[in-house]
Amino acid sequence: LVSHSNGIYQRMVPLMLWTALRVSETLAMQWKYLDLKNQTYDVQRNLNRKRQLITPKTEASRAKVSLSTHICELLERHRAEQAAERLRTPGWKDNDLIFPSCGTYSPNPGEPRSYSTVNDVLKNAAARAGIGLVTCHDLRHTCAALLIQKYRANILEVSKHLRHANPTITQDIYGHLYSDDLPAMANAMDKLVLASK
Repeated sequence: LVSHSNGIYQRMVPLMLWTALRVSETLAMQWKYLDLKNQTYDVQRNLNRKRQLITPKTEASRAKVSLSTHICELLERHRAEQAAERLRTPGWKDNDLIFPSCGTYSPNPGEPRSYSTVNDVLKNAAARAGIGLVTCHDLRHTCAALLIQKYRANILEVSKHLRHANPTITQDIYGHLYSDDLPAMANAMDKLVLASK
């Protein structure tokens, strides 16, 4: 999907997949909330459908997101490329956005991107990759599924990573992805208890 995306989306798509940020949070990302030294992004803004920056609805959403080394390097390169583009683009409106509207055909460089543009890019990239329809929210679901099925993260860890208000929400949505191998658990008790004798 990433290799079939273009331009700024080759940075935005991995960021959303790695961090499980919602599209409204990604489009509202600002450089002032990014801490590359500590590898975190502090989610303090959201983009509404009118393309206005607002405060996220829940306290759980307003939290620091841990960033991997790969994502930090990607953002560092992106910042340098964006600075160069800003200098060569007349009429750039500096809103401190990490993923603003930009490029040759942008009528409002520096302003927030639209949801529909991001969805269209994902739809086209997925079609080119031959993987069927992919939405922005699918990136968030994929992140959760990978953490559960491949990394074996527990429900509390996944809930914190997704910034759900409480783990019950995470359990209701992703509980079916957890293994329910009860015979293996029963046999594990033999090893855990009898091994100490």
